[in-house]
Parts: sequence; structure tokens; C-alpha cells
Amino acid sequence: MSREKQKNIKPINFSELLTMAQNYKSLILDKKTDLYQTRSYFIEKFKNQISSGSKKLYWKNFNYNIFSEKNKINERNFEKNNIVSFEKSSDVSIVINDGVITSDKNLPNNIRITDFKEISDDDVCSYIKKTDKLNDPFVSVNNGSCDCGFVLDVKESKSPQIIHIKNISSKAGLYQNRQIYNISKNVKITFIESFEGCSEQFNNTISQWEVKENANVYKYSFGSRAGSHKNSQSVFSEFVEQHKNSTCNFYSFYFNEGGLGFSGKIRNNILFNLIGENITSNQWSVSLLRDECFVDNDVRTQHMSPNCSSSQVYKGIYNDRSKGRFDSCVYVAKDAQKSDTVQSNNNILLNDNASVNSNPQLEIFADDVKCAHGSTIGQIDRNALFYLRARGISEVLAKKLLLTAFVGDIVESINNSDILNLVSEEVEKQFHN
Repeated sequence: MSREKQKNIKPINFSELLTMAQNYKSLILDKKTDLYQTRSYFIEKFKNQISSGSKKLYWKNFNYNIFSEKNKINERNFEKNNIVSFEKSSDVSIVINDGVITSDKNLPNNIRITDFKEISDDDVCSYIKKTDKLNDPFVSVNNGSCDCGFVLDVKESKSPQIIHIKNISSKAGLYQNRQIYNISKNVKITFIESFEGCSEQFNNTISQWEVKENANVYKYSFGSRAGSHKNSQSVFSEFVEQHKNSTCNFYSFYFNEGGLGFSGKIRNNILFNLIGENITSNQWSVSLLRDECFVDNDVRTQHMSPNCSSSQVYKGIYNDRSKGRFDSCVYVAKDAQKSDTVQSNNNILLNDNASVNSNPQLEIFADDVKCAHGSTIGQIDRNALFYLRARGISEVLAKKLLLTAFVGDIVESINNSDILNLVSEEVEKQFHN
């Protein structure tokens, strides 16, 4: 390989982030390689993207002082007694500490994990080029300079497996990661992603999935990749490519209380690309937020072939000064006849200071499809609350019952009993007061 080790540089703003990326490019020894040209392309693209004067761009709302050691970053030890254990729910456990593999013992023969630094330059270029579909500066700077992460290959096994990936944020500062999942034909696999750490961190992660023919993937993700510090910030970009007859059910849960709780800001850039026939692709998300937490979802699903179904079911309950955003677009290509897709975003605001923006969209170029979308933003149903109060239920308990029921359809759709019970318990903790 033609790459040298990157120095630990902590930029304090976009300009210095660009300098960091350019410094990384200079570490590539052979300037004539495809790797150098590819990295250079994305660094230049990043430079052009951040020069935009628009104030509406989401990355203008992040705090980049976190990059600076002069900011006296606050680090706290994570309270281990609050951490939720997934040992009983999983067959395999992999530990990732600040993007680096620290534990991958006893992996079955059908599962292989490789450090991103160890793969060939050609493979690096191939993975990077597949993520050029999103015009996003954090995707570009990751493509231009990230050299930390892993490639996880899963082959078919005799029985379904559950993999727990435990991500730990142990140090403050900026961290860029790349996580690549290659799921082979006929695989039946469940992933659990958990995130721990109380350091003030800015995390920029790209996740890439290739789900082959007849594969069936469940993924349950809990919290922020930047940890639980109140000033943590996470930009997460996920690219999922599904092949014919494959099924994906991806869940994300954002809680502020309990052992899976987080604080800070999250931006999710999600792109599902359905490139074969008879694909099922479902996304489920629950945000139960308070204080000044913010979860911003930009979700896209592309139907490129006939007879595919997809759904985006996102629900949120917002208290205090918390915020949410749901920007979604489902694209149905001309040849993607018999497509069936649903977009649903439902939200409850518990006070006047909380806010949500919702914008589901459809772009349909086929004429034989079934497409629906809907969005609601409101308060607790006063009639339902009165009904429960009239039957002797206290106001606190009545609200708890209604709010729990509001997200109940997503929770009940979980197909693993251990994870279902765990999520149900964590949802209960969100409404303790």
C-alpha cells in the first residue's frame, strides 16, 4: 500500500479541517495512483462545498470549537453501572474504540473483520467512489482523508446470527470513521450497534452496506456515535445497496434517559438504493428527546427495479428545547413498476419550546405504483387524556400510557424478544417523571 500513518491533527474550524485533509493527501507516497487522484477530488469538492454562503446548510449549525484543545474539553468517566449489556442477546461481540478494533475474539468462521488501513488501495478507491451520490461536505472530507475503520464480511451460516458492535468514545476531539459491511447471499444476520462514552467528541462516520441476493438483515442502533456528552456532535452517513430478493429492517432509537441515553446533536444522511427486483426495505426510528438535543434525519430511498417495497416510519416526542427534523425523499424510477412505498413521520411536542420540521417527498416516474406519505405534528390527545383521567388514572400515568402507546407500533415490530423487552424497558424510563 502507498499510505503512511496520519498524524493526530485537531482542527478548530472548517478551514483547518481542510488543511488536515490536505495534509493527509500529502502522506500518499505515489502521486500518480488512483488513490491520490480520488482523495484529491474529494478534498477539492469539500473545499467548494464549505465555501457556500447559504446559512440554511445544516453544517453551519455545528460548533467547531470542539476541535480545539484550547477549548478545555470536558471529559468524564462513563458510569459503567448505567451501560446496557447485550451479551445475552448476541452471539458475537466486536469492540470498536474511537474507530479502532480493540476486540474481535472468537469470531465464527463465516465472519471476518479487517482494519480499514489493511485493505488495498484499489479497494479503498472502490469504496470511496460509491459514496459520491450525496453532495455533503462531511462525506467529502471523510472520503478525502479518513483512514480509520473496518471492513466486515459475513458469509452464509447454518443458522441466523446476532452481532453486537460496541462503539466506545474514549477521547475528546474529532474522529472520522468508515464502517463497511459486505453481506453475502442467503445470509440471515442481526446487528446491534451501541455507543458509549462521555467525552466531548465530534464524530464523522460513513457506513456502507452491500446486501446481496436473498440476504436478510436486521439492524438495531442506539444513540449517538459521538457518545453521551451534552456537547457531542455526530454526522452519520449511511449508504445501503440492496440486491434482488433481499430484506433490510433498520431501526434507530434516540433516548435521553437510561443506559442507552445520549445528549448533543445528530445529523443522519441515509441513502437506500434498491437495485434488484423483489426487495423489501424498511426503516424505523424513534426519537424521545429533551433538553436541547437535536436529531436531524435526511433520508432517501431509490426504487430502481420493479416489485420492491419500502417504508420509512419515523416518530418523535420532544420536550424542553429539543428539536427534530425529517427530510425524506422516495424516488421511483421509470422502470420500477409495481413499487410499494410508505413514508410516515408523526411527532408530539410536549411544550411550546420544542420544535420539529417535517418534509416527506415523492418523486415518481413510473405509472403502476402504490405510494403514500404523511406527516403530523401535534400535542397529546386531550380527549384520550380526559378519558383515562375520568377512569381514575393520574395525569402523570395517563400521559405516560399515551406517549408509550404512540411509539408502540415501532417497538412491537421488533422481531427479537430480548431486544423487544430491552427497548420496552428503555422507553418506560423516558417518561418516569
